[in-house]
Amino acid sequence: MEYTDKQLRHIRKQLVAERERLRAEGLSIEKRSSTADESDLIGELVDYDENHPGDVASETYEREKEFALSENVSELMAKVDRALEKLDEGTYGTCDRCSREISPERIHVLPYATMCVKCQDAIEGR
Repeated sequence: MEYTDKQLRHIRKQLVAERERLRAEGLSIEKRSSTADESDLIGELVDYDENHPGDVASETYEREKEFALSENVSELMAKVDRALEKLDEGTYGTCDRCSREISPERIHVLPYATMCVKCQDAIEGR
């Protein structure tokens, strides 16, 4: 599908807005993580002998969750950046793997999609 200039401007606007949302989300995660790390360190120094194994497990879980969220945000930002590159290159809407058109329905749902459903499924092992 050939996109009109108006459609491409709208898509770019969506992608830029998504990139800003993800950037804010990443900063929020980073802030929560650094605040948690500081309070954990202070708590460890004050209550060193009183740490309960359940507390340590909860802290470890929260750190791992924050790390996973941060990784997810980074991956999504990379996808958004790639979609913006494709807009600049004039290849937006074509699959990076097979060079076929990405369905308009998929683009509507995931404006940062750079692969068609078939290729994405193949990469994810579905």
